Formats: sequence, C-alpha cells, structure tokens
Amino acid sequence: MALIKQVIHLKSDAYTKESLPIPFAQIPSYELAESLSACGIDYANIATIWKQAGLAALINMITAMLYRLTYDAEKDESLDLFKVKTRKILM
Repeated sequence: MALIKQVIHLKSDAYTKESLPIPFAQIPSYELAESLSACGIDYANIATIWKQAGLAALINMITAMLYRLTYDAEKDESLDLFKVKTRKILM
C-alpha cells in the first residue's frame, strides 16, 4: 500500500513547477543531476518530448498507410520507388 501511495505522490509532483529530476541521473554523479535540473532538463520535459515524438511517428505511419492505398501497379512505377516517394513526402 505504501508503494502505491508513493507512486501516486510522485505522479502528482511530475508536472509541478519544481518537477522531478530525471530518474537515475544521480547515479553517475549528483552534480550531473543538479546541472541537468538547472538547465531545465527534468522528468516533465523528457516525458513531454517522448509523447510528442510518439504522436508524430503515429501520424506519419497513418499517413503512409493511407498514401499506400493510392498505389496503382499499372500507373505507378515499382513498389520500391513508391515507398521511397512516400518517405520523401513524410520528410
């Protein structure tokens, strides 16, 4: 029960003004954890960046799938070239 309460407490502190430090950053050195925190690199920022990157990858995957539905073997060149064009569109 104490572990569950601790997890709830940490989740409530994750996105506060004084956010949580990066987990296990103090293992190599405490000074590293302090300097990262002073630069604004903390748990909340890293979690936000990972969420945004995951959402961008999901959108790219859905776009590629929808674009693949437009492939016509008779009109378009080879499938490999079509895949390259798809990657270029996404970039």
